[in-house]
Amino acid sequence: MSQNTAAPTPAVAIDARSIRPGATGVGRAAQRLIGAMLSARPEWRFILVCRPGAGLAEWAGAPNAEVHETPVDYESHPRGDFWLNWRLPWLLRRWGATAYFAPAFIGPVRRPGVPCALSVYDLSVFRFPRAYSWRFRLFLRLAIRLGVRMADRVVVPCESVRQSAAERFPWAAGRLAVVPLAAASESQPPSPAAAEAFRRRMGLPERYLLGVGALEPRKNPLLVAEALERLPAAARPALAWAGPAGYRSRELANAMLRRLGGAGFVWLGPLGDADLAAARAGAAAAVCPSLDEGFGMTVLEAMACGVPVVCSDIPAHRETAGGAALFAGPLDAEAWTGRLAAALGDEALRRDLAERGWRRAAEFSWEASADRMLEVLRELIEAR
Repeated sequence: MSQNTAAPTPAVAIDARSIRPGATGVGRAAQRLIGAMLSARPEWRFILVCRPGAGLAEWAGAPNAEVHETPVDYESHPRGDFWLNWRLPWLLRRWGATAYFAPAFIGPVRRPGVPCALSVYDLSVFRFPRAYSWRFRLFLRLAIRLGVRMADRVVVPCESVRQSAAERFPWAAGRLAVVPLAAASESQPPSPAAAEAFRRRMGLPERYLLGVGALEPRKNPLLVAEALERLPAAARPALAWAGPAGYRSRELANAMLRRLGGAGFVWLGPLGDADLAAARAGAAAAVCPSLDEGFGMTVLEAMACGVPVVCSDIPAHRETAGGAALFAGPLDAEAWTGRLAAALGDEALRRDLAERGWRRAAEFSWEASADRMLEVLRELIEAR
């Protein structure tokens, strides 16, 4: 007589240490993806490893989540590497995990004892090495190579990154999976009064462009300054930049100020979600001039706020934005000047971009992203 044995409940351990107040794109994406995963699978167990003070109280109360704090930062080396490769496998056994998900580039380089999925958002450190400090460049290149070699599944956010990863790591091509990202739910446009209150509080002029991301060479903010210099002074808006300091940020900020002047460039620093949505809603246009990206999350979030977008003509932006943005080469200041002039001066075009952008952003959702990520994890668990 045969007996039906129920499959054990999936128990997914997730490294959530990249989530913290003021987190940039990787941390923000991880927070939204994990939250959607918890909502989508109430019958699964999720074991979340985070830093103290990460602000994840809502997860601690979820019936399908266990939150474990560790003082070891994922950016701490070599202490963090020791924790990841020697302490973590023991913890996974203790917690009864059936899979492990590293959502922020850094994963163990030794087998952790359970199937492992690793997110690699982009390969910028290989494509634009001078955009990083030499120490970080060497570390991240090695971490990605070893992590990709070890992981049972390597998760990337778009098809263009999958193709690049397959070319660079051909031995891992069969283990690559695409899980698109989405705009934050907070990216819905706030009221005009909220946008105006934010503008006044931050001392912004009535007409400004908004860039979002760490102030660093890879985000390419100086290109926008060069393009703005070519516009007539009367038609030239200010450039506001929202994001934390990054590599060579002080050098970049000084160069921006020299080109645009104190009234023409405002570095807002990192903003919370509500302030970021207000900053976008009040902007004349959003600019996304990056040299390289793995996904256009800032593009989608601006579109969700109904803001015209001018972005660099790179594969990830093309794939994310579709035909709902204006594109210019990431090294072509003259082309950027033309696109900015059109986005600022052509009211019919502005309305069209806003409408198409809003529809495009609505095609992506964190619920769909979570479903795809959970499918990847389920496949790993069942194949074990």
